[in-house]
Amino acid sequence: MNKKERGITLIALIITVIVLLILAGTAVSIAINGGDIFGKATEAKAGWNAKVAEEENEVNGLMDYLEGAATGVMIVRGDENDWEVVGNEVVAYNGSATNLVIPNQVGNTKITGIGNNFCKHGDNTNPIDDSILGVTSLKISEGITSIGTAAFNGCSNIQGTLTIPSTVTVIGSAAFMNCGFTGKLIIPRSVTTIYGGAFSGIHFNALEVYSTNINMGAYNQCSSIIGSLTIGNTVETIGPGAFSGGSYTGDLYIPRSVRTIGSGAFNACYNLTGKLTIPNDVTSIEPGSFGGVPFNEIEIDTTEIPSYIFQRDENSDNMTGSIIIGENVRTIGQGAFMYCNPATSITIPDTVTSIGENAFLGASHIYYNGPDLENDDGSHWGAVAIN
Repeated sequence: MNKKERGITLIALIITVIVLLILAGTAVSIAINGGDIFGKATEAKAGWNAKVAEEENEVNGLMDYLEGAATGVMIVRGDENDWEVVGNEVVAYNGSATNLVIPNQVGNTKITGIGNNFCKHGDNTNPIDDSILGVTSLKISEGITSIGTAAFNGCSNIQGTLTIPSTVTVIGSAAFMNCGFTGKLIIPRSVTTIYGGAFSGIHFNALEVYSTNINMGAYNQCSSIIGSLTIGNTVETIGPGAFSGGSYTGDLYIPRSVRTIGSGAFNACYNLTGKLTIPNDVTSIEPGSFGGVPFNEIEIDTTEIPSYIFQRDENSDNMTGSIIIGENVRTIGQGAFMYCNPATSITIPDTVTSIGENAFLGASHIYYNGPDLENDDGSHWGAVAIN
């Protein structure tokens, strides 16, 4: 190597050393000034993951919306950390919300039911969970079809209104017993079965029922519901004892959709002091359906008026309204209106062909323009003074 080449090599070496020193100084400066390049990379990765999660949530939200629009049931998701799920039921809540929303989806699981003794972690011998004691309002999402036995029994801290979703079909016994709800309770048409005492002890101020069949004892023991009772025009059957012992007030209209009224259906509803209307569409009224109910006015147009159906105690107050018997009535059973004694006269249409004994005992003025009604022994039907 000649002298010239050695000079060039030396210059290159010096330049290389200078560059390495500059790079080393930069690295030291970055480290000293807290600009760790690996930390920056970690931060960038975290930001990227957060953005991906945000976009995934947006996509899930869009998919939920599209599914809800297609099925008519909007997806309401619950945090997997807050809910215990068995099958398709939520069986316990471990969160801290005060306004509790029962979801219809937790993770990838569709939720269709609320488990038995939900508020007590599924065991009726447990006290109410602390997480439920902090709840002051409750919303049940559409898509829930069943509410288990004693699901919210004793949750007096849960107040406000209660809305039963239009997807619910079954409500278990004591499901909401002694909860603190107020306002109006509306039972949608979807509900096919309500077990006894489901709403016992709740101070609703009105009840509206639209379920097709009101099963036996569905609303018995609801003496705390003090307000109007509305039976919707979708109801077809009112089961035995369905509303017995209730503190409902005002008038009672039986819609034209109803075909059957079970025994004791309204027995001992002592605050129903308004007008009772029963149309001719009702084909069967079982004994004792209205036992002891002090209606002040009765209008009935069924083919048969059963025996003792409106019988009162001999010492009960007189009615302040009238008794109207429709043109479709053919038979009036024994003691049907015993001691009712309306404020106005009773007119029996000439379509009536049979009047049982003591049907109008205690009534002051009865008018009948039909054919002479006699028993086999020649006495007047019902032994009443028909003027």
